[in-house]
Order: sequence, then structure tokens, then C-alpha cells
Amino acid sequence: MMDNTVAELNQDVGYSILAFLDGIDAVNFVEAVDNSQQFWSIAKTLDHHFIKLMEALCGRERVLLLPSAIPPYFTDEYEVVDGRLIQVPSHYSAVEQPPERLYIHPCFTIEGFAKLCEVYQTPLFKCYSRLLPLNIVWYNADFGLLNYEWYSHTIGSKRILNDHENKLFRVSTYFNRNRKESCCSNMKFVHTMDEFKQNLVARFSSDAWLRAIDFSKWAIVGGSVLNALCNIPFFDSKEQDVNLVYYVHDILDFKKSIDDIVNNINKIGSKSSTNKIRVEKITGTPNYNVFLPCHVQLNFIWTPIRKSKKPLSHILHNFDMDICQVAFTGDRIVSTFPFLQALATRSFIVYTLNAQSPKHLLPTSFDGDFDSLMAQEEIPLYRVEYQHYIDDDGEIQIITKEFRRPFLDNVDTFGLQEKFISTVCPQLLHYN
Repeated sequence: MMDNTVAELNQDVGYSILAFLDGIDAVNFVEAVDNSQQFWSIAKTLDHHFIKLMEALCGRERVLLLPSAIPPYFTDEYEVVDGRLIQVPSHYSAVEQPPERLYIHPCFTIEGFAKLCEVYQTPLFKCYSRLLPLNIVWYNADFGLLNYEWYSHTIGSKRILNDHENKLFRVSTYFNRNRKESCCSNMKFVHTMDEFKQNLVARFSSDAWLRAIDFSKWAIVGGSVLNALCNIPFFDSKEQDVNLVYYVHDILDFKKSIDDIVNNINKIGSKSSTNKIRVEKITGTPNYNVFLPCHVQLNFIWTPIRKSKKPLSHILHNFDMDICQVAFTGDRIVSTFPFLQALATRSFIVYTLNAQSPKHLLPTSFDGDFDSLMAQEEIPLYRVEYQHYIDDDGEIQIITKEFRRPFLDNVDTFGLQEKFISTVCPQLLHYN
């Protein structure tokens, strides 16, 4: 055999290798060798492959999220009824949190996802993957992340919503009233790290602060990353903040790490601008905002990662919009599967129904009454309550309690996961 000759194998060999892989590893393998001279085409693109794998999950028990895993301080605000966490009504519950399931269906567990990744190119999987972020606040969402540079032009390539997505969702037109219809559909995105970094410099002056970030502890996430991935900047780029999440378990190092970053930014900047950096703690949270002389605001955010083995995956999957589930880690742009599906369809799902978007996907069972939804009492971002009580000596005492409105959880309000399962493999919902 001559040097540099490619040994031609066949599909069966490729499928045999694939049988030993799962999760993101299976995706990486298929993307690397599909339609190659060695293996020919091994990608499974027909829905019956997905259904077959779903049927193989039948008989497995759902993963229970025990009430003991719920923090004690929730006892005054929530109660557990029939395997669901239910909010106790209070004055500030005009926007009520729907009941959260305290269990995960087998196909939406980490193990179920790992098996189904083998058929990631099927229409059913594309729909399925967009439902992963639902109902995982008490679950370690260690599904893993995809390299944007590798897959933005394949998994993220532009497509229309498929039949399965259309059965579960419809496009909201409520927020289109004062917007151009084509603003989302004509969006184009960059595909290389160099293009991304150029946009980050131009839109967020990253040359003044990026080198100061310790990416072994921090990742830039969400809207600013999405903005830098777009060919054309967002219309409000000058007002947009840069969010950074702390994805290590060491809470004691959180503030020190921020101080180190600020000191590093001072070293990068000129002496004349050193004193212009302002650090502000957000009342009621461990988070900090840092205001830079270049008119950029960095938000340093502490997020509970519990026992997650892949903290950044857990954090991104809990974001309330799939189009924001993307991060820059210093040397890579990584995202969730739902992010790439949102990118491909030029649509996005808001898992808490709080979006304002020209192409916001709504569950088909949502009544569409955004006027009532938007008119509900807004819970203050921060409030202080003074409570009176009588101590053991009969004296009236006053205690002060501080509250800051948390982000809402990605609750499966409309039972989308169950609807998907009942359509594809209803017997999977039958448990012992």
C-alpha cells in the first residue's frame, strides 16, 4: 500500500465504532467521518431510528428528585404535593411559579440523552433537544456542550421549523407590532474565532479587559456572546452588558477572583484611567458589577452548580432562552444543542414566557393572552420587609428581611416533554 493511502472500510465498521460511543462523543465521531472515503455515510437521519432508541428506554424508571434535596429555606414558600414542588401563595405571587416536577423522564436524563445523540440529525431529535432545558433546576444538567466553530455550519445551518416543532410550538406575533418581519430571518452569523474576537473588540472594547479574565474560573455567556456572533451588531449594543459566570465550586474565592480581574484590568489600562473603574455589589446577591472607563459594564455572577460534574453545561442549560445558551471560555465558543437549533431556525424558545421577540416560539396550548400576562403585578427586583414579633420578655421587636427577585426556573408549564413522549413513544410514560 502506498503512503498516505486512505483505507476504505464500510458503514458496518462505522456503526460498530459508534456503538461504543454516546453523548457528545458520538456526535463528534459522526461529524468527523460521515461521508468520508473510509466509512461512507453513517449518519442516521430518519425518525424511525430515533423512535427505536426511545423504545429501548421503555421499562426504565424516572429519576426522582427527592424533596430532601430541596433547601430548607424553601419550606415557607413551597410545598411538595404529588411529586411536584408548588409555590405557596403570598402577596408577591401575582406572577405565580407553576408546579415543578420532582422527577425526570428517562429520555430526558443524562443517560437517555447520551443514547439519543447517536441520531442527532433526525427531525425528532432536533425537536427533542429543544426540550432538554425544561424542568432541570433540581437536576444536574451535565449533557455536555458543543464546539460552535465545528458545528455552526452543520447542526446550526439554516432550516425551517420541522413538523414536530410545529406541533408543539407556534410563532408568536404579539411582539411584532413595531418590528420588521425580516429582522430575525435575515440574521447571519460568523463561524470563526477570529471573526468573533474582532466583533467582541468592536462592540465591547474587549481589548481593554479580555486578557484580565481568568477563564479557568469564568466564562462570558449569553447575549454579548450572541451579539459578537452576529455579522451585524444589535441595535442596543452600546447599552448591552457583558455577563460572566463563575463555574467552579469555590465560593470563598469568588470575590477575590473579581478583585484579581479588576487589578489585571488596571494593569492593562493607562494610569490615567486606573481610578475610573467602579465596583458595585448587587444588593441581596453575591454578584458584582464592574464599570469600566471604556463604558462597558461587566457583570460577575455567582450561580449555584450543586453537584454538577460539568458546571458550565448545567449553567447554560438553565438559562431561560435557548438562544442565550452559549459561552466563550477564552479559547472556545461552546453552546448547548438547543442554542444551535435556535440559530438554525432563526427562532427561540423562552422557557419562562418572558421574552420579547419577533419570532418567539410559544407552546401551542398557551392561550396567547400576553396583554394579561404583561399587565400582572411586577415583583420588585429588590425589597425590604419589616416584621414585628414579641420576644420572651413580652417586648415588641422588629426584624428586617431583604429579598431580591430570583430568575424564574425553566418549568415545563405546558407539559411539553410529556406531549413529545406521548407522540413518539407513549409507553415510556407507563411507570411501575
